[in-house]
Amino acid sequence: MQDKIHTSYKQLEQRSKYTNMFLRWFLYLVLILFALYFIFPLYVMIVTSLKTMEEIRQGTLLTWPSGLNFDSWAVAWGGRGYGAGDTFLKPYFWNSIKMVVPAVFFSTFIGAMTGYVLTKWRFKGDQWVFLFLLFGCFIPFQAILLPMARTLGVLGISNSVIGLVLVHTVYGIPFTTLFFRNYYISVPTELVKAARIDGAGFFKIFFKGFAHFDFLVGVNFSNFLFLFKIIIIE
Repeated sequence: MQDKIHTSYKQLEQRSKYTNMFLRWFLYLVLILFALYFIFPLYVMIVTSLKTMEEIRQGTLLTWPSGLNFDSWAVAWGGRGYGAGDTFLKPYFWNSIKMVVPAVFFSTFIGAMTGYVLTKWRFKGDQWVFLFLLFGCFIPFQAILLPMARTLGVLGISNSVIGLVLVHTVYGIPFTTLFFRNYYISVPTELVKAARIDGAGFFKIFFKGFAHFDFLVGVNFSNFLFLFKIIIIE
């Protein structure tokens, strides 16, 4: 009787093993198909950019180029060399870099500091402050265009990179605050209390005690914010 039960259990275990293996490979297959679906337009774009105009006219989207032709890349980056109407990527790209890098740095730093205050240096009304910051995450960008334009005009920084840095810094603070606050809340508050007993102040705890967390979270979120802003601007 026991041998039959043991054999039955082994059969069930074997079936479960095969079922799990089948489901795992099925999941991998579905994920690979979705990945190919999303990568395919990128493949077509890169392959087409390496073809000559003659190959584009005569071939199909999937055909490989006869050779590596980077002329279209050079034209897209530096233009064709004539004056009016020669639109190319180089000046706009560098303007985006000048705007995005400071905006990401300032919004990440201010968001980290704000999230640190809201979790480890609690004060009366801090939940309301966080609520208003959280509300800022859901304000569509189109809703602030007119007030933003008027404010930048009053400050005298409209139509400038500094004005764009200010706008994107302020607009990114709610997101960075939410991100850092949710991360810092998992850090034990006892660590901050122990540091305060040892004589560490607000900034010393932040820069030395939280430096490791700040670096890890800041790098990850800065990469996301950088790519997001570059895509939106470009």
